[in-house]
Amino acid sequence: MKIFINSRCLNKPMTGVQRYLNSVMKGLEDFQIQSELIQPPSFLSSGLFGYFWEQCMLPFKIPKKALLWSPANIGPIFYTNQVVTAHDLAWLDHPEWFKFQYVQIYKFINPILLKKCRLILTVSEYSKKRMMETFGISEKKIIVTGNYIDEKFKVYDSGRISACLKKYKLTKPYVLSVGSLEPRKNIQRLLEAWSLLPKFHASYDLIVIGSAGVVFKNQGINRSKNYESTLFLGRVSDDDLCFLYAGALLFAYPSLYEGFGFPILEAMASGVPVLSSNITSIPEVAGDAAYLINPYSIDEIAQGLSDLLSNQDLREQYIQKGFKQLELFSREKVMQKFKTAFESVL
Repeated sequence: MKIFINSRCLNKPMTGVQRYLNSVMKGLEDFQIQSELIQPPSFLSSGLFGYFWEQCMLPFKIPKKALLWSPANIGPIFYTNQVVTAHDLAWLDHPEWFKFQYVQIYKFINPILLKKCRLILTVSEYSKKRMMETFGISEKKIIVTGNYIDEKFKVYDSGRISACLKKYKLTKPYVLSVGSLEPRKNIQRLLEAWSLLPKFHASYDLIVIGSAGVVFKNQGINRSKNYESTLFLGRVSDDDLCFLYAGALLFAYPSLYEGFGFPILEAMASGVPVLSSNITSIPEVAGDAAYLINPYSIDEIAQGLSDLLSNQDLREQYIQKGFKQLELFSREKVMQKFKTAFESVL
């Protein structure tokens, strides 16, 4: 059994899609599924050049009739022996968050691609339902695999965590937020909620990790304001990210839209209580293991932060629930779904 993988996305900065592909590739080896990456040269990996390579050149890079897996929402529309992973329909549900060119390309390609490909993989029941509603795709054609979290996020070495915090000059306990800087991640409302809690500013910091994505209209953050006890660290290495998760007192992820939400499980794996949203796929992924709020309400976000920062027992309850929730997304369970899906079309 061999799969050829459309890996154009690996030429881009690390986000959830790249984490998804990297984790699945590790799992494929364990299940004795051979794979080969097909990746464009860097100058043909982004923008219109990237789409041109994917549509016009990629189909000729693989053996005739071989199975192609496109794991990053998009693939060549004229190659039918293909499995496509569609993570979400954010580009359709909220086009105002994305650049015009990006939305138009997806509006043209995705309806054709999802109808012509042999099988669709997705990461949540929420995304599956949206695709069925939007494109009239049969339930039998869509398989929900979920995601699993890399073991590297289970970091409990206090010495290495302390060294990382020292590197970034983090001297106070902190609330952590991780995600690309884009409107969907709702960082602005998190900042406004934090500003409503001055009583915590002397004892705690809010740390924001992430950088701007190229397909989004803006960062969704008012940079002209001065936010008390708030630090923007930008993009950090994966190793440092693991330690920064593990060193956090609380993880805040009030996202407005997720197909899955990798950071939720990453924080749980790191032994950190999670505050997140009660919409889209997040309740499905978080279960009862996160403090869920209405992400459009600054007051609810602030109340959730206050409740968790003020109550150590409550934080510990969510930590233990988080470890339990991770069992639903174990490597074995997720990769067995992938194996079954690929075997059904090979």
